[in-house]
Amino acid sequence: MHGSLVLHLIVALVLLPTAVLAARRGAAPWPAVVLAVVGSVGWAAIQITDGWLGGFSGALWLTIGTTTALFAGFCLLDARVRALGSLGYPYLFILALAASVWSQVPVAHAIPVAHLAWFTAHVLIAVVTYGLLTLAAVAAVAVLVQERALKARRPLRWPPGLPSIADSEAVEWRLLLAGEVVFGLGLASGVGTLLVQHGPAALDHKVVLSVLAFLAVGGVLVIHARSGLRGRRAAHWVLAGYLLLTLAYPGVKFVQDVLIG
Repeated sequence: MHGSLVLHLIVALVLLPTAVLAARRGAAPWPAVVLAVVGSVGWAAIQITDGWLGGFSGALWLTIGTTTALFAGFCLLDARVRALGSLGYPYLFILALAASVWSQVPVAHAIPVAHLAWFTAHVLIAVVTYGLLTLAAVAAVAVLVQERALKARRPLRWPPGLPSIADSEAVEWRLLLAGEVVFGLGLASGVGTLLVQHGPAALDHKVVLSVLAFLAVGGVLVIHARSGLRGRRAAHWVLAGYLLLTLAYPGVKFVQDVLIG
């Protein structure tokens, strides 16, 4: 893993202004957003300079860099996405702190990215999938928070500036659909490669969790299309799919690198 703990923490702190401003205003100003994107994407790129290490910290930094870039891109296209910043950026800052804390944990030998184009493509698809579903999960949380406030009949004091429940759900479904399409591509390429190289024995718990996550997301999309599933029930299903994918991607790496070592 490239960089000392201090350097990792410095990069994590680059995300702090964006997280604080978003948490206070609802939408972070563009200079802070650009700083977060440049810092996290640049640091993630540095982590894979010599190859894909595949460790927990590296996976988190790739996730953070990809998600901040996707977040900024969608904010340019849709103001409703920008209004989710009060939830999204603090979460990304917490992930950055976690990536920093576990940055010094030894990992397996690096896989030279330049020599494995197919593997590079698969990793990129995987992190884009996780980034899209992370943003969909943030939109789902926005729905839950606002419905809880309505049920309690009290104004929502924090997080500020969230889009309406209807707008949050619209963003949630669009991101979920985009994530499922990319997810399918990544799952097909990853499982296909494992079967060709190692046979059925390669279908381990990571693959099983990924397939379950794909089926969960696909299932909620189908149910939504047929019955109009929405609100808290839909948000819970979205978060369940995101949890499964989290267990399959950074969760497995956490167990391998940190708990087992």
